[in-house]
Amino acid sequence: MEVTAIFEKDDEWWIAWTEEVPGAFGQGHTLEESGKSLRDAVQMMLEEIHAQSLQETEGRPMIRERITVSL
Repeated sequence: MEVTAIFEKDDEWWIAWTEEVPGAFGQGHTLEESGKSLRDAVQMMLEEIHAQSLQETEGRPMIRERITVSL
């Protein structure tokens, strides 16, 4: 999955977020640290959303299919 990282300098910190996964933020003293922090946050959020979805739909007849979207 690809998302667009947005970086903003705030004093000595780089703050990062992405519009594709609201609520996922990263920070670091360098762009590299901030990007890694954001990737980790996106991954954790998506894993949690996936786990909640599996729990909420357990035992119900469903078909899961991967799709690709682009903006």
